[in-house]
Amino acid sequence: MSLRNVAIAATVCAGAVLSTGTAQAFDRDCGGHAVACYEKVRTPDVYATLARKVEIRPASREVVETPAIYGRRLKRVAVAPGQVHRVREPAVYATRLKRVLLRPARVSYEHIPAKVERVRERVQVSDGGYRWEHRRSLFGRERLCKVRGRPVYKTVTRDVVVRPAERVRHVTPAVYEHVSERILVREARTRKVYTPAVTAITHRTVLLKPAERRVITRPAVVGTVHERVRVRKGGYSWRASHGHRSLFGHVLDR
Repeated sequence: MSLRNVAIAATVCAGAVLSTGTAQAFDRDCGGHAVACYEKVRTPDVYATLARKVEIRPASREVVETPAIYGRRLKRVAVAPGQVHRVREPAVYATRLKRVLLRPARVSYEHIPAKVERVRERVQVSDGGYRWEHRRSLFGRERLCKVRGRPVYKTVTRDVVVRPAERVRHVTPAVYEHVSERILVREARTRKVYTPAVTAITHRTVLLKPAERRVITRPAVVGTVHERVRVRKGGYSWRASHGHRSLFGHVLDR
C-alpha cells in the first residue's frame, strides 16, 4: 500500500470519529439526559369516499293520444207506421129452446071419512068396595072385620075410531112445452182493429269512447356516485424517537 492510500484511510477514520464525537457533543448540548426525543416526519394526504346524488335521466313529459273507438249498434227503425181500421160486425143471433107453460099446476082436496070399528071389551063395573063381616074365633070371641069385595066386570060393546077423518091435498103439476126461440146474442157493432207498425233492424256507427289526450310525467332518475376526495393535505409532524441519529441519518440506540 502506498503512502497516499494510507493517508486517505486515516483521514476517513478521523472524520468518522469526529462526527461521532460531534453528535454526542450536540446531544449533550440538548441536555445530556433528555427524557424524550422527537423527529420530524412527513404525513401523507388524507382521503375519504363521498357519495353524491347525480341526475342519470332528467324529468320528462310525454303526450299520449288515444284515438276514439267506434262500434256498430243495432237500431230498430219503422218501415211502415201502425194503422187503425174500423171493422163493421153484424148482429149475432142464436136459437134456443124456451120453456112455455101450457097448464098451470092445480090443487084439489079429497075428504076421507073416519074409519070406525065396533069392539067388545071387558070393563070393570065396580071395584067391589068394602063390607063388614062378623067372625068368631075358636075360643068364641066375636070379631067385626072389614073385607074388600071382589071387583065386578062386564063385557060391553063400543065403537072405536081406527082412522080419523082427514082432508087430503092433491097437487096436479104444471104442464110445460119447449119451443124454439131466436134471441139476440150480440148487437151489431163497429170495432177498431190495430195493425202494428212494420219495423226493420239497421246497423249504424256509434261512438263508444271518445278520443283522449293524456300527459304522462316521468320523474327524473337520480343515482348515487361515490368518489374519492382529499380531506386534508399532507405535511410534516413530530414523532417520538427513542435513539440518536448519526450524521449519516442512522439511528444509534443507547
